[in-house]
Amino acid sequence: MAAGASESARSRAGGRLALRDGRPAYELVEAELRSLIGVGQLGINNRLPGERELAAMFGVSRTTVRQALDALEKADLIRRHPGRSGGTFVKPPRVSRAVGEYGGMSGWLRGQGTGTGMRVVSAKVIPSDGRVSRGLAVEPGTFVFSIIRIPLLEGEPLSVEHSYIPVEMFPDLLEQQISDSIGEIMSSRYHRAPIRAIEWLDAVAATPDQASALAVSPGTPLMSVERVTFDEDGHRIEFANDLFRGDRTRVISRSPFHLDSEMAKLER
Repeated sequence: MAAGASESARSRAGGRLALRDGRPAYELVEAELRSLIGVGQLGINNRLPGERELAAMFGVSRTTVRQALDALEKADLIRRHPGRSGGTFVKPPRVSRAVGEYGGMSGWLRGQGTGTGMRVVSAKVIPSDGRVSRGLAVEPGTFVFSIIRIPLLEGEPLSVEHSYIPVEMFPDLLEQQISDSIGEIMSSRYHRAPIRAIEWLDAVAATPDQASALAVSPGTPLMSVERVTFDEDGHRIEFANDLFRGDRTRVISRSPFHLDSEMAKLER
């Protein structure tokens, strides 16, 4: 924690905890730390002071501090690493993404402000294999762009995105700034806005290569999302397979009250 943040916490905590509004002391400590995280005085991946320093800061026992940290850990706001080189750190927020909506990650990253980015791992033209051809409804061997990107928050990978896009529809796509939103490029340059998508979600275990790309251990639970994206004329403009870290992603589903005929065609 930066010195300024510590001083702010010390001054604020003294007033709040002294009031003793009837709640247990650990709840007051928890509330103060939540507040500091919420206003950004404790930033993502910042290390919290040790239990002894926190106890002195708030005028409570180390047992009380430990209870407050337990509550924050259960709320998924902090992570603890044991050992001499360990400590307690503020966890990055989870990404909320809506099933079937295109471009949510790019918009979410922009909304986070500084410390975000999109790493382009590879971008090339390949002939489509059987799986990609079925996804895009094209003949096998049709040329497609294969684009692999990794969204980053504070330098930490959130997912691996692998998109296949028809070259014929977007002929000079790789000359554009594909580290930005590909959906926005499709819309503004080619007038083929992504309107809707159909997705299949599966829970998978990270392979060694996937684990390396996502900075997790092999076998870590991941969410695999296979997606077909459509423009307003119903053309398939992207087939993709994305892998999301299970500890960093929350899925939102909006369920319509009618059967989608396109879903029936794609059901496997």
